[in-house]
Amino acid sequence: MDIGTVTIIGAPMSRGQRKYGTSLGPALLRQRGLRQILNSCGLNVNDSGDVNMLMDTAYLTTNSKFVNGEMIGLSCEQLARVVYKTLEEREFPLVIGGDHSLSIGSIAGVLKKFPDIGIIWLDAHTDINTPITSPSGNIHGMPLAVLGGIAKQQMGGAQSFFNWLYLNYPTPIDLSKRLVYIGVRDIDPGEKDTIEKYNIPTFTMKTIDTIGIEETMKQAFTHLNKNCKHVHVSLDIDVMDPSEAPSTGTLVENGLSREQMTHIINFIKNTKQIVSLDVVEINPMLGSEKDVIKTADLANSIIKNLFSPLEST
Repeated sequence: MDIGTVTIIGAPMSRGQRKYGTSLGPALLRQRGLRQILNSCGLNVNDSGDVNMLMDTAYLTTNSKFVNGEMIGLSCEQLARVVYKTLEEREFPLVIGGDHSLSIGSIAGVLKKFPDIGIIWLDAHTDINTPITSPSGNIHGMPLAVLGGIAKQQMGGAQSFFNWLYLNYPTPIDLSKRLVYIGVRDIDPGEKDTIEKYNIPTFTMKTIDTIGIEETMKQAFTHLNKNCKHVHVSLDIDVMDPSEAPSTGTLVENGLSREQMTHIINFIKNTKQIVSLDVVEINPMLGSEKDVIKTADLANSIIKNLFSPLEST
């Protein structure tokens, strides 16, 4: 996809987990110069503002297995519409969050435009728990189970709030063909069973350290290219080592280095297959002011790298 215009879409989701602050992520990235960074890459930039994440307490729930499912379902429906509209206008949707439950909406919107989409999940976690397997009930750990239909029958009363997804969008996704994980290092037992069942390529940090980042990316795209022409990247900032991105809610040691992330982004950019991006789980309420600025500036630098012109060879 030739990228001429990038549309910034704020998705201040915070109810997919229980640490206050992820809703402030979009404002922080803007304050740290996101629009100016994109302009410096030679792009036209639109900022559509923030999608309404329905933070009113009327939408909260006490369902301990699928927490705040009603609110998240309704919010993600709004986000899906905005993402799809952006793609229909031949613009690149850059979704800034917000916790990772928002990817239910962003990926749904991409799927409606590009049903052949492949997903690169850059995350310390695999986020494929279901209400039954999840230790916490937090939906930011379940988006892929929702998109893949695995969690559909386990949502309880919240299921009707996701009917839009299963009736109006090309879901469930075939996770075995359209998903790869990169950088994971914290997988719950139930998630391991699901990954094995669907044979989802999972490049853990141990794998990356063993085969190298170049081979990791080659294998990831070899898998996706069997069935997918386009790629969506979902970047949870906790895929980075905590020394690089401390202001996020579920830190896991031994993550990606800046050098490794640069290589990943360069590889993705050079394929020219990426059509959309999520950047999630930045929490300005966690860590010192220095930590917060460091985390936000890293996220913006990753975005800048993706959109910087390709180097001539």
